[in-house]
Amino acid sequence: MMKTSLVLPLLAALLFSGAVATPAVAQDAFQNLIPDDALGLIRVKSIGGLLSEVQALVAAIDPSMVDEVDAQELLALFDLADLELDMTKPACFAMGAPEDASSEPVPVIVLPCKDAKKTAEELNAMGPDSDAVARGSYVAFATQGTYTAGTKPSALLNALPDADVILRLNLGGLIEIYRDDVDMGLDMAAEQMAAGAPTAALGTMMESVTDFLGDVVDSARVLDVTFDIDKTLVDFGMALSVGQGTALAKSTTMGSNSLGALAGFLPASHPISLMFSLDMKGMAAMLETMNGELAQEMPEEMRENYTALMSASTEVMKLLGDDMALSVGAGANGLELVEIFSVSDPAAMMASWKEIMGSDAFKEVGTSAVFGEPKTDDAGVTYQTITMSVDWEKTMALSGGPEGMGAEMAQQIVPIMQAIFGSQNMTMQTATVGKHVLIGMGGDTLLKQSIANMKSGGSAGLKATLARAGTAPAFAFDADIRGIFKAVKVMADRMGQGAAVPTLPPGPPMGVGVYAGRSGLVYRAGVRADVGIMQLITKLVLRGEGGGPDPMPIEDKPLAPEGRKEHPFIKERLQIGMVAPDIEGKDFDDVSFKLSDYRGKVVVLDFWGDW
Repeated sequence: MMKTSLVLPLLAALLFSGAVATPAVAQDAFQNLIPDDALGLIRVKSIGGLLSEVQALVAAIDPSMVDEVDAQELLALFDLADLELDMTKPACFAMGAPEDASSEPVPVIVLPCKDAKKTAEELNAMGPDSDAVARGSYVAFATQGTYTAGTKPSALLNALPDADVILRLNLGGLIEIYRDDVDMGLDMAAEQMAAGAPTAALGTMMESVTDFLGDVVDSARVLDVTFDIDKTLVDFGMALSVGQGTALAKSTTMGSNSLGALAGFLPASHPISLMFSLDMKGMAAMLETMNGELAQEMPEEMRENYTALMSASTEVMKLLGDDMALSVGAGANGLELVEIFSVSDPAAMMASWKEIMGSDAFKEVGTSAVFGEPKTDDAGVTYQTITMSVDWEKTMALSGGPEGMGAEMAQQIVPIMQAIFGSQNMTMQTATVGKHVLIGMGGDTLLKQSIANMKSGGSAGLKATLARAGTAPAFAFDADIRGIFKAVKVMADRMGQGAAVPTLPPGPPMGVGVYAGRSGLVYRAGVRADVGIMQLITKLVLRGEGGGPDPMPIEDKPLAPEGRKEHPFIKERLQIGMVAPDIEGKDFDDVSFKLSDYRGKVVVLDFWGDW
């Protein structure tokens, strides 16, 4: 049995590691076996427990694959079958500090054994360089280099998150050892970003990115990455602890705890929710510079109007607060959309928006808006209706499309608008609630329902995602894949395309959440996903490979030849005299083309295969 092979399974755990705000675990019995100079470790809560959870996860995704997760086969694969391990206890892989920047770190394995003393003797009998140490029920040894057991409990084990697999790195120590290499990498990244920026404004933005990375390097102290399986939920995340008084500790980024207040406005029935905080004033300033540079590259006849539009838009951005949220769903009236903005002066923002939407600059691009009279209810909420319409002929003419294309575009878009929004125009409702402005599409009562349900705090999935982001959440995305398919099906039915949308079979939830935030000196980010997501991916892969029966039944099976002419798509899009649906592709020289590029010419379509 080669001693070096023992590092492989625990190194593999690093690839599947993640961190959420979870309770800390008690220090392990092997804490004194971690080298005093250790710069990092991977801790597995329980080898047997993790294996059982992985088997349960695989069973939920694809029961036929459970037999592939076999403990003995895995142990034999990594040459561990001869060791009598105690599968109920934690195990650890630690990384001792190298002698200098040119040396390799010292990998150390700490394993629970049924007879630790016997296992250590067997390992030491393998050669003169063996250095296995037994303490209690644990054996520790280095797979290369010299192993020295710790003289005190390792600080790396303090307040570890309670997760199945944990990676903890002493980033401050690592950066100190490899500082020259880190600085060289940052300098190279800055040079490459600056060289690749097409405009000076983008170059400035890239420079700010590299400056931020430099702040991260200078501020970082400890990084936790954890992976956790909780029945049907998989969590993966990271938590970066920064030093007191450092740039990231002083940063106001992710310093607000007000984002969560917007969650209640988002309808729990919507399958997609997104919330984030941005420095809107800083963003507006950056866009002003970029728009100025882009305007100089435009044809002179378009420059004035573009500058006016962009200038007006950035002025509105300056009135916005840093917190925004939106959700998307489908209802009886078509697409439903709710947007929320935190605003310091809602009245000024609405007045500015009305002025912009009614300006000559917007009319020049074929867009017009009619603002209804604002009405305030007994609760002090001010509602207003905005109807937007687009002259597609004018819009397409400005975009440089061929003559007559605008009319053709209108023919195609108007039915889609009718199906999605219930009208060929977009009608929005706005509501002002305190320092928040809400915008809704999807019916007159949508915003009233959102405001009435505000205290509910959004969907259960969104609440769970926000909770993981820390006390000052900065970003949260939550989606129910099953709900998304259902909403897409509703919208497709309205357009006569419902038969083309797969129907998901019954099953567990399919939620996925992505988050980022901060709790004091700890920055957090991660992903949570229900097992149903993995089930769906597996089925889609099988379907794409043609393996087995169709795992996602489609309500309408393929039509018989005599009935195909009655298919909605054929009736609505493939009749003689209609504009053909566009086709995009690449020719033999890898040059992109569209069918519409040959409008007015005779085109022969040859559908062929190379079998």
